[in-house]
Amino acid sequence: AVRIEPIRFEPGTQEIPPAATKQLAELAELLKQKPKLDLKITGGASRAEIDNLKQKKFWAMLDSVKTEDYQKALVELYHKMGGVTKPVAPIDPIAEESLERFVLERIEISEAELLELAQDRAEGVKQQLVSRGLDPERLSASARENITNDTDPAVEIELVS
Repeated sequence: AVRIEPIRFEPGTQEIPPAATKQLAELAELLKQKPKLDLKITGGASRAEIDNLKQKKFWAMLDSVKTEDYQKALVELYHKMGGVTKPVAPIDPIAEESLERFVLERIEISEAELLELAQDRAEGVKQQLVSRGLDPERLSASARENITNDTDPAVEIELVS
């Protein structure tokens, strides 16, 4: 049995790490030489990534506010998230941190979003292999059915004959 090392991802990201590029190139070459082998690519995600995903969503929400001033955008977001006090920018660092914490605590990351991240990772690995000349019909990409508590999110790759 051949064991293929999983591709490890930075928490909260779907970008294939540079270290995996060589591994995927070698895997593509192996599969070109073995046309009867296919790959099962299974993306994983972890509850340990929730804080990273909340941070990404926080910055995306801030970017959607129509102002260039960070503090004004934060205050506006705070109010949209149900904040009742009336802070006015400029605010001191302690108040700023309090508003950030308030908003972050109200951002939800669902199981569906974690599964979508896992699927996106698997699809990204598949696309890397397709871009190296492999037939997409030989590659199945899916998300792991359960969200783990691992701190090391990865995509598992299995040879299938």
